[in-house]
Amino acid sequence: MSYPERLASKIVETLNTAAKDHLRGQWTTELLKMLLCGVGKQEGLVVCASGCEGADHGEWLYDMSWLDYGGKDAEYGLANPEPGKGLYRDQVLALESEWRGTDGELESDFEKLVQARSALRVMVFPVRQERDAESTIRRLFLRDIKAFRRGQADDTYLFCAWIDQVSTVEFRHWVIRNTPPWALTPLP
Repeated sequence: MSYPERLASKIVETLNTAAKDHLRGQWTTELLKMLLCGVGKQEGLVVCASGCEGADHGEWLYDMSWLDYGGKDAEYGLANPEPGKGLYRDQVLALESEWRGTDGELESDFEKLVQARSALRVMVFPVRQERDAESTIRRLFLRDIKAFRRGQADDTYLFCAWIDQVSTVEFRHWVIRNTPPWALTPLP
C-alpha cells in the first residue's frame, strides 16, 4: 500500500469510527478539521487549518493542509528540526470541503485540489442520497481530473460524501494510474 493510500485508510477509519460512535448527524467543517488534525499530528506533520484547536497554523491555501518540514539537509545543516522549522519538503494532504453543494461551488473548490501537488487530495461534499455520491464524483470530479493537463500518474484522491438522507459519510478512493490516456482506478 502506498503512503497516500495508507493515509486515506487512516482518514476513512477515523471518520467512520467517529460516525459510528457518536457523531451521526453532527458533521461540520470544524468537526472534520478537529478529527483530521489528530491524524496529521500522529503522522508527525505540520497541520494548517483555521478555527481548529491543535493546528500548528491557520488555513494555508486549502481548508486543511498537512505539511512535511524537516529531515537532514547537508547544504543547510538542518537535522531533526522542530515541527515547522525545517525545510518545506512536501505537501502531504490538501483538503477542501464544501457543504452547500451546488455544482459551481463544488467545482470551484475541487479545482484547487486538482492543481495541488499533494500526496493525497481530499474532497468533502454533501449529497442527498447514497447513489448521488458516485454520480457526483463521475459527473463533476473525474471529468476535471481527466481534463487537467498537469495531472500525474499516482495522483491520489479521497472523496468523502456526506449523505444527508441518512446522516453518514460514504467514501470513494481514486488513483490516476499511468500517464495519458488516464486510467482512474477506484480503490477498495
